[in-house]
Amino acid sequence: MADTVIITPTKNRSDPGSDTNLLEKTIYSVRSQTFKDYAHLIVDDDSNDMTEDLVHFYMEKDPRILYLHRDKSNDEKPNASCARNLGLAYVFGSNDGQLTAGQERELEQAEFITFLDDDDLLPEHSLAMRRAVMKKNPDLGMVYGNEMLFRDNGNGPEAYRRLRIANPKPRHLRKKILFKPSFPHLSTMWRREVAENIGYFDPDIGFGEDKDYVLRGIAEIMRAGCGVAHIDEFVLFYRMHDGERLSTFYLGNGQNFEEMKEVEKKNMSSLDYRMFVLKRVLSKPHSFLPEAVKVVLRPVRDFAASLFLQTFVKDDLQYSDDFLYKIEDTDSDFLRPIDEQ
Repeated sequence: MADTVIITPTKNRSDPGSDTNLLEKTIYSVRSQTFKDYAHLIVDDDSNDMTEDLVHFYMEKDPRILYLHRDKSNDEKPNASCARNLGLAYVFGSNDGQLTAGQERELEQAEFITFLDDDDLLPEHSLAMRRAVMKKNPDLGMVYGNEMLFRDNGNGPEAYRRLRIANPKPRHLRKKILFKPSFPHLSTMWRREVAENIGYFDPDIGFGEDKDYVLRGIAEIMRAGCGVAHIDEFVLFYRMHDGERLSTFYLGNGQNFEEMKEVEKKNMSSLDYRMFVLKRVLSKPHSFLPEAVKVVLRPVRDFAASLFLQTFVKDDLQYSDDFLYKIEDTDSDFLRPIDEQ
């Protein structure tokens, strides 16, 4: 019986033999977990490539993999929220009949929920570490860990940055998430009861919907008197790549600032938001430049930032580096001739 559900929204990440065939590597990383009692719920957000074929290929090999499809409407904001919400609906007991009754019951009985995007990877001990902390500490509402950002330019994966925010007191953590540009949102694992009270991702937020979800989650944890724990280990490999990404869409057209402003407004009191804006004006006046000026300056900023990227290696986590190389070097089973499978 699966006590942990992984929800993966996906769209057009299954083009065999191309650089966009990333979902298969994500599936590899989940199937390689040392903790085995999970359900991997993959929600196809109306792909027009071979996503459905790929997932069904692995479903025949592994009954823990489940497939849902949703029809994406033209008036939806570009984000993964609706796909994640369909997965959550099945976990919460509200479904549209795409799974068997047994599969639905298994999802409804899960204790823990986590999210994994279709281009990211889980280190092999990721589920085991997070779940163990949650099982040992029943007063915890959420656990999170560190995130390694990596890029594979054809010469093997290169880890160049990590995200680590280590202050698990809910009130302090909430402030850090509000005021810091980055937090490993998808490194979180939630207790089911807390997730039910949080509800769903906000489909009206295009950029920063994961930040909004975590902020609402921590507010719920504070209301319920639960705790939060931080694991000082890598629990997520975040892939940087040149393919189509929602964050690139919003960054490219300059909408990210407006979207994030709405997230901040939504999760702050009116006074706190005014103080926050004042602090930003004083510390980052360039944030308020006209978009036409930002477009000119953005390439300069990106070039300068690239000069400071450094490879991050942690000796006591060498297994993670080995595992990352293993996943990236794995050939596609989906493309292998039938007589070799």
